[in-house]
Amino acid sequence: MITVAHTIRPILWLGLALCLACAAPSPPQPGSDDPLVALIQQHPCDGGTETPAEVARALRTDDTYENELHDCQRLVDGGRYGPLVGLFPQDSVVRLAAFPAGGAVVAALYNWGDWKYRDRAYDPLRIPPRLSCLWLERADGGDWSAVLLAPEIAGCAGASPSTSPVIFDELDVHAVAAPGGAAMPASARWDWDADRGEHLIGVRCGRSWCYVGRTGFQAPTVSQTPGLYDRQHVAVRPSLRLPWTPPLRPGPLATIEPAPGLADLTFDQFQTAASIVVEGRGWQRYQRKLFLEASEDGTQGAVDIMLRRVRNGFQGLYRQPASRDTASALGVDFTADVKHGAIGAARWRWQRDDEKAWISCTNGCCDVDRSARVQ
Repeated sequence: MITVAHTIRPILWLGLALCLACAAPSPPQPGSDDPLVALIQQHPCDGGTETPAEVARALRTDDTYENELHDCQRLVDGGRYGPLVGLFPQDSVVRLAAFPAGGAVVAALYNWGDWKYRDRAYDPLRIPPRLSCLWLERADGGDWSAVLLAPEIAGCAGASPSTSPVIFDELDVHAVAAPGGAAMPASARWDWDADRGEHLIGVRCGRSWCYVGRTGFQAPTVSQTPGLYDRQHVAVRPSLRLPWTPPLRPGPLATIEPAPGLADLTFDQFQTAASIVVEGRGWQRYQRKLFLEASEDGTQGAVDIMLRRVRNGFQGLYRQPASRDTASALGVDFTADVKHGAIGAARWRWQRDDEKAWISCTNGCCDVDRSARVQ
């Protein structure tokens, strides 16, 4: 005989399981007996918490992060979001005008895992969970080569192909020079190979900029100075989501580019600090959110970010480039007295539920909320 209690009990258990599945992911848990690795795992890049000096030293060879220098994205793999991976230029190498003879580690990569912080590799570039190191080397003839290393210590200092296991060596390097022979910014950026649908690594190498990708890739053709702009697939919420599936999926490709001469702007009045272009399928989902102005052919939308200095920080506006219509940004958080190794730069800032933007501004860095409020 089936009683009411027998019927209700499975339903209650099912409801409890669904509630647990809907709950927010737990904070990252230590995945190593090494206390430094455990500390890094608990402080995801762009996570909003203050980064301990030990973490910054392990990932950057410096005591602090410089928000304009590193990059942090949830990498796209097979049309879905894969692991959250930070790309940190090695300060002691990328600021050098002459690239070290014999090669050097130019960037540390840290993989915090999937949306629930479970271990997940990024297969196209063989990026493993947790720490790996990008090694660049230039032959006498000028040809570049790259390998991804697995350091045996919690940090990339001292890692080399002779001391650390090689994870992946099927990599090509394309070096490009800065306009006019100027030095590139001492930064690192994720970039995108549209033909293959996978990520590329960009990092300063001597006075040039090196794109690193899987063997046979084509370097992107861009009009901007590499290392100052940023490009990524911004997030959208799925129309139907099951409790055990990720809350976000990759949306259209969005580029944020600093305004020419950004480093010299005073912002005594509203001035253009950066421009955003959102393109590709589904860009209209961002049209209201970012106050985008559609192009004549309807394939993309664009908007300018304008900043003005006020007594306690900065105010922000979105302005459409052609119509000059404006909408107010919901918030601009100003961090004063940060170092500016890539002064005049802009990049997307990863957040668990939304992106923001980092933009160099007078004597500091402006963290701009991407949402617009139409007047």
